[in-house]
Amino acid sequence: HTSAFPAEDQLVEHLMGEAAEEQGGWTYKHDEGSDLRQLFGLLLHEQIFDEAVPDAFFAPSQGAPLDLHAPDFYARRKEGIDARLAQIAAAAPTALAELVRRAFDAHYGKSSAFVRWGEVRIAHCVQLQIVAVCFGGRALAGILLHLAATGVFAGMPDNTMVRAVRPDGVRVSGMEVQRDGSASTNLKWELVECADGPTAARVPLRQTGLLECAEGAAALADGTPLELRSERNRFGVGGYSMAVHLAATGARCGYVGNDDFHAVRAGEARAALADGKWAVDALAAKKWTIAIEDDWTLRGALVEVKSKNDSLWTEQKLWIRSLTDRRFLRYPNPYLFNEDGSPTVDISTAKVAPKRRGKRKAVDPAAASSSSRPRGGKARAAKPAGGGGGGG
Repeated sequence: HTSAFPAEDQLVEHLMGEAAEEQGGWTYKHDEGSDLRQLFGLLLHEQIFDEAVPDAFFAPSQGAPLDLHAPDFYARRKEGIDARLAQIAAAAPTALAELVRRAFDAHYGKSSAFVRWGEVRIAHCVQLQIVAVCFGGRALAGILLHLAATGVFAGMPDNTMVRAVRPDGVRVSGMEVQRDGSASTNLKWELVECADGPTAARVPLRQTGLLECAEGAAALADGTPLELRSERNRFGVGGYSMAVHLAATGARCGYVGNDDFHAVRAGEARAALADGKWAVDALAAKKWTIAIEDDWTLRGALVEVKSKNDSLWTEQKLWIRSLTDRRFLRYPNPYLFNEDGSPTVDISTAKVAPKRRGKRKAVDPAAASSSSRPRGGKARAAKPAGGGGGGG
C-alpha cells in the first residue's frame, strides 16, 4: 500500500517514521534491514559457520562462509537450518527474547559479516530482542529462511517498525535501554536481571608493562586484593576502560582488555597467577533481558520509503513481492504465508510527497518596492521607460 506524508528538508525515511510514530504509535529505525540481518547471523550462527561444510572456511577469523551467495548455501545446511527455524517459529515472545539473548552472549565479539557489535553491549542485545519479539517467531523464521535460501541481502526495506502494547493499554515504545522503566506516557522497555548469569569471572590482566602501571604491577602477588574502576579512556569501549588498581595503595597495575570489558564489573577483585600469566578474578557483569509477557500485543513492520518521483529497484521489488505474493517464491517457505494465503510479514511502501504551496497572498506595491532586492544585497537597476537596452 502507499501512504503520503508532508516533506521537509530531511530524509524521507525519517519523515515517514516520525509520521508513523505520531499517527500510529510505532517506533521506527532507519536501518535498511540491518537488525534482521544481524538476527540472521546470530540465531543461525552454528548453521552458517558449520565447519563440517566442505570448502567454506579457510581462516579462523573469516566473517562469512565462502559459499554464502552460492545457490546451494541453504541446501548444504538444510537439516540444521530447518530445525533451528522450527524452534524460532514456535517460540512465544518470552522464549524468543531468551533465544536472542543466549545467542548474543554465546557469540558476542566473534568475527561476523552479519553483526556489527555495538559499544554498549546491553543496548545492542535489547535492540535485537525487541525487533525479534515484535515481528514474532513465525514471521522472523520466514525472513531468515528467505535470506538463507535466496542470498538476497540487498534491497531490504528502509525502516524497521515495532509496536508493543501491554494488556492495560499502555504502549511500550523506544529502542533504548532504560533499566527502571519510566513514568512518561510512552514507557521505554524495562529490563530485568537474568537469574542464570555467572557470579564470578576470570579475565587476563593486560597492559602491565605500561609506564603508568609499572609500579603497581611490580607489587602483584597471587591473591593480591584489587579494585576494578571504570575510567574515561579514549582507547576503551565507548570512551571507557576497566582499570585495575591495587586495593591497598590505589596504584594502577593494568587494565582489563576491551574484549573482556563487558564480562566483569567494577568493584572488588583479586590477582591470580595462572600458567605464568596474570589474571583478575572479579565479579561477573550482570546480565539483563527485556521485560516481556506473552499476552502483550506485538507488531513489527518493514516499510520501503520513496520520494514522490522515486521508484523501486530490482532487489526492493524482489523483497516486497516475495513476502506478499507466494507465486514469486521459487522455494518452499512454510513461514511467510498463512493458510488463507495472507502474508505473515507486514511489508509495504510509502511515498513521501512535498507540501503543496498555497496561493500567494496579495502584496502591497509600496512594500514590495522596498523589499525587492536580490539576495546579493544590491538593488536591481530599473529598465528605461522605453524598454531600450541603453548602455551606461
